[in-house]
Amino acid sequence: MSVGDPLESVHDALRRHDWQAALDAARGASVDAPGLEADRLDSEAEAAWWLGRLDECIAAIETSDLNAFSHLDLDRARDAARAADVLKKAQDLDNTEHTMIPFIEKFRSIKEAVARFGRI
Repeated sequence: MSVGDPLESVHDALRRHDWQAALDAARGASVDAPGLEADRLDSEAEAAWWLGRLDECIAAIETSDLNAFSHLDLDRARDAARAADVLKKAQDLDNTEHTMIPFIEKFRSIKEAVARFGRI
């Protein structure tokens, strides 16, 4: 274990694909540096994604967007805003099935979904 890494338990849970543990650890982690907060929020979004909790995933991405914008990380803010927009559109498309699981299972990550549907 790395000394002083407040997100190590989050990253470990993500590596093990223990999505609930990753989500809980990300939400419970206390970080004060903008880069670490961005990592925490990205990890929270990723775990929520795999748990099929798209609303929570979108909320974490939107919070990451606001965080990045407030720290003048405009590239990251743009990427987070685009990801949230794509996921909202995907959710609208999937509402007829009342679940995001079919959509989620098509992709290995949020980044892959955004890359695929970034032009919806």
